[in-house]
Formats: sequence, structure tokens, C-alpha cells
Amino acid sequence: MLFSRITKLLASVMLGVFTLLPVAQALADSSANLISNPGLETSTTPGQPDNWTTDSWGSNTAAFSYTSTGHTGSHAVQTTVTNYVDGDAKWIFAPVSVTSGSQYTYNDWYESSATTNIWAQYQSTSGTFSYQWLGSVGASSGWVQSTENLTIPSGVSAVSIFHVLSSNGQLTIDDASLVLPSSACTISNANGLYNGGFEQTCPASPTTPADWQAETYGSPGASFAYTNGSHSGSYAVQTTMTGSGEAGWQTAWQSVASNQRYNLTFWQNGTAYVYAYVGITLTNGSLQYMGLMSVPATQNTGWSQYNDNFVTPANTKSIQVTIATSEPGTFTLDDVYLNTLANQNPVNFNNGVVTVDFDDGDASTYNNGLPVLLSNSLKGTFYINDGTLGTKGYMTKANVKTLASDGQEIGSHLYQHLDMVSLTSSQLTQQITQNNTGLQAILGANYLLTDFASPYGSYTSTALDTVMQYYQSHRTTDGQFNTKANFNPRQIHAILVTSTTTPAQVQAWITQAQQQDEWLVLVYHSIGTSPPGGDGSGYATTPAHFKTEMSYLKSTGVNVLPTNAALSTLASQ
Repeated sequence: MLFSRITKLLASVMLGVFTLLPVAQALADSSANLISNPGLETSTTPGQPDNWTTDSWGSNTAAFSYTSTGHTGSHAVQTTVTNYVDGDAKWIFAPVSVTSGSQYTYNDWYESSATTNIWAQYQSTSGTFSYQWLGSVGASSGWVQSTENLTIPSGVSAVSIFHVLSSNGQLTIDDASLVLPSSACTISNANGLYNGGFEQTCPASPTTPADWQAETYGSPGASFAYTNGSHSGSYAVQTTMTGSGEAGWQTAWQSVASNQRYNLTFWQNGTAYVYAYVGITLTNGSLQYMGLMSVPATQNTGWSQYNDNFVTPANTKSIQVTIATSEPGTFTLDDVYLNTLANQNPVNFNNGVVTVDFDDGDASTYNNGLPVLLSNSLKGTFYINDGTLGTKGYMTKANVKTLASDGQEIGSHLYQHLDMVSLTSSQLTQQITQNNTGLQAILGANYLLTDFASPYGSYTSTALDTVMQYYQSHRTTDGQFNTKANFNPRQIHAILVTSTTTPAQVQAWITQAQQQDEWLVLVYHSIGTSPPGGDGSGYATTPAHFKTEMSYLKSTGVNVLPTNAALSTLASQ
């Protein structure tokens, strides 16, 4: 997941500063297509579609073919590159006349074994040429539609669009179009996004939701469907991935306000986990990405609602929302909305806060973790499964009682360490109430069990509805900080500390929370070599690392609070 986001960001930096203009919220009718022979079906010369030529440059070996199958109809064009050093190869349609200052949308359908790029070649009224990079699209073993938007510069009279292969591999394209939005069907904006319910199409693409496009990165082996298996209304979109990389759906670019707080919400159902991120174009033409949280797969048990908040940076011009997965499987998406929220004033918490959490009741967190907390006068939250207490490798009931008497908070983690997504509503309720009964017997009837963490960080919105009947908060493991923009006791963001996490990284997170007045929740599973519960050594932190991290935490003077105290402090702000 993170690899996909970071790779995209690095790609934009390497290609330099560029301008991605917000798309007009409309799609053109097929009659407005400016490209002659867009489906590549007409061929006067055998093996050569009319109105199309080939071109290559640089050090590579390029081969071109006119195929007997395509996305639609009977033909497409294919480019194959071997022995690549530099340059590119492509099929090119004849330049078409355009109007300076007008905005156009280019689409084609493609299959590719590699990431490919799309360029505009502008021809001025004096006959000179200039070029603009429009974007890149990921490899796909199935047909995927690319969409790029461009505004014609001053003095330009004609344009051609190049979909180029600039590496070893193979690229096939079909059904190209270049259209003016002025001849388009109108798309409605509901709840902040155009066509967020996927109910609208346009004549040019009757089987594709208007103002949305499929998105891939890497080699996902992705396929996409416009389906009637919806959360509401008649339609939804579906993504199936079998390879590696990223696959999902993304909105058209649209204008938004700067320094504005928004809530992104959607409904999802499937066998692959889902995450979201926002592409942001600034007024200076630069592009940046903002990662939002991820949520686990529902395993087709029902629709689950996603919610996360973010604030647009200063000088934001437009945004594009991408909802995707990097896990083989399928997810269905519907009812995507971007709601404007009241801005926080002030925009940050009064001070930074850090919470130290321990999940699962591993004995090592008591034996090796508690002494370090006490020596630094720190208090954390221990999320306990009562059903594992007293078994090999886990704390005893006496240990839990000692934790509470030492001022550590005890939270709930279900009676057994089970994935909530796999439980029925009655089973989940039983796990919660049985855990509460067991912990209350240890801690006393007057002890308040107020906070809950979902095992494996796995949950659905329906499961959370049940959880919040018993607790004041639910904690995730989504890798995010808590800010005033995304503060939500129902979904407390937290960062897992694993065996590969260095003390320097933990120190950097603590410094960020302190300097930016955010709430950082650190989640540990084992202070030893390997947790006993089957999670593997990947979730173990060495005692030496933990001691270094807690000593640094104490030295900063940042406010360190267990979950219940942190919520009480921050909710009032």
C-alpha cells in the first residue's frame, strides 16, 4: 500500500513540475471525437490503419503491428520494445485542429506489460512543435481506459496525443478519443463529488461511470466492472486484482478550497483491503499526495463505511481522490462523498500528546515493558484478551491487577483474539461482554473499561456500531497520526511498532507529534523476541530498543497519557 503511494510521488518528482488541470465535470458525446478512425477499424493499406503512423527514437528496438483483435471491433495497434536504453516508441494519430485556451479530454483503451506515458504534441500556427507530459498509467493485463485532460496553450492550432512505451515491453491501444467538454453531457455534483454514486454515464462511454476512471500502478493484473451490485441506487464499481502493484478507481480532478477540512466517506465490500489517498495540485502547478487510512476487507460479509478527514494545503487548486488496493482480491465501491466540514479553530491541538499501547496481553510487555514505563514515570494502555490470561506466554490475572494498581490503563481486546470481521453480531457481542465480565472480576466492579482496540486492526462499520455500545473509543492500527482534522474516538489512528522499526523512527514520530501538536498512538505487541500468539517475530520489539524509545519519550517533555486520559484532554479542545 505505502509503496504504491510513495512510488507515485517519486515519479512525479523525477518528471519535474507539471500542471494537471481540473477536468470540466462533463464527458463528451462520441459524435464530438476529433480523431479520425479512432477505433482503428478502417485500413486502406493492408496492415496500416488509416490516419495513424508509427514513430520511435533513441536507442531501442521497436516493432509495430496492426492486430486482428481489439477492445471493441476487430483491430487495435500494438508497440513492442526490446533492447531498451533510452527513447520511446508509439503509434500516432494525425494532428487535429484545436482552439487555444480550450480544454480537451483524451481517452484511449490500452493493455500494457509496463508503465506507459502520455504526451501532447502541440503545433503552433507558425509550424513549430512543443510537448507536454500529461501523465503515466500503470501496466494492465486487461483493457483499461486512460483519461488525460489538457488545455491548449496560446498560439497552438493543432495537437496529437502520443501514448508511448519507454521501456522494454508491449503496449496495445484502441478506441482513442479527443473531445471538447462543451459538447458533453452534464454530470451532477452530490455531496462534494461528481457522480459519487456511479449512477450517471454519458453516450460516449455507456458502460463506464462518468467522471471516474480505472487506475493501476505496477503489474496488478487488474480487471474492472461497472456492476449493479450496489450499496444504494442501481450501480457500483468493482476492482479485481491478481498481480502486484495497485488497482482501483479515481475521480476526475475538481476544484476545492485551500486550507479546508473535508471528510471522505464511501462504502466498500469485498475480499481485498482498501485505502485512499488524495492527489493535490497547487496553484504553482506542483503535485503532491496525501495518504489517508486503510481499512480491512469485509470478506464479502456486507457493506462497510469508510470515513477519514483531511485538510487541503494552502494554495490548493484541485484534488483527485483515488480508492484502491494493493492486495490480490476483489472490492466493490459505492457512494463516494466528499463533505465539507467546519474548520477547527485553532487548527491544531493545544499540545502534542503521545499514548503508548500494548496489545494482546503478551507476558513480555509486563515483564520487560512495565519496568521501563515505571522507571520513566510513564503510563500506557494495555488491551487485554481475558480468554488468554494464564496461558503460555501471556500475562496472568495477577499481572493485570498489578498493571491497574500501578496506574496503567486496562482496555478491552475481545475475550479471544478473534477477527471481528469473521464474527456475527451475536458472536461479537458475546466476545465483548465475556471479556468485560472477566476483566471486571479481576479489576473490580467499579473499574471503568472505556476503551477498545480491534484485534488485527480489522473491523467493519457494523462491528464498530456494536463496539461503541460498550466503550467510549475504538483504536485502529492504520499508521496515521490523530489531528484535529481527523479526530474521531470511533476510529483512533495508531502506528504499529514492529521488529523493523528503529528507535530513530520512533523518535521522529514523537518529535512530529510534539512539534505539530498531534496525537501519536504507538502500538507494541511484544517487548522481547517473539509474541506467543502466532503473530510472529515481526511484531516484537527488543527490550533495548524499547528502553531507548521510552527514555527519549520521557526526555522530550511531551504529554504522555493513556487512551482514556488522552481522549478526555483532546475532546475538550
